Amino acid sequence: LTPKEFRLIKQWWDGFLADKKMQQYNPVIQHGDLWYENMLVNAGMEKLIGIIDWEHLSIGDPSQDFATLFHSGEKFVRLVIQAYQSLGGELDEHFEYRMQRLWEAREFEGLHYAIKFDNHIEFDYAFRKLRQGPILKKSGI
Repeated sequence: LTPKEFRLIKQWWDGFLADKKMQQYNPVIQHGDLWYENMLVNAGMEKLIGIIDWEHLSIGDPSQDFATLFHSGEKFVRLVIQAYQSLGGELDEHFEYRMQRLWEAREFEGLHYAIKFDNHIEFDYAFRKLRQGPILKKSGI
């Protein structure tokens, strides 16, 4: 990281870890890795027919599952939120805020994976995604 990038990421992490809004939510059953690769859709891609890969199932913040859906675009996220609420799912007042913050944190998971498995190719890819992601991108770097 450049000194400026390091400073921005450190500042982001310090704020993230101290953020009380991130710790206040109504716990629900969450998938833990909900994104397009774990969603099965029909041939016309207009209907969700199943969800796979439940190894990270836990009780937690619903905004975590929704944050990963940004890989498919904001319009998709809004449609899923709408469907969730129409089926009785309740979202608290800070849900959107936490969802955005967790989306920002998402790229650190790729770095963690690359370091854990000593995968230099994945590390380069994850680092590039971090540089192009919402934390550094919104700061104008």
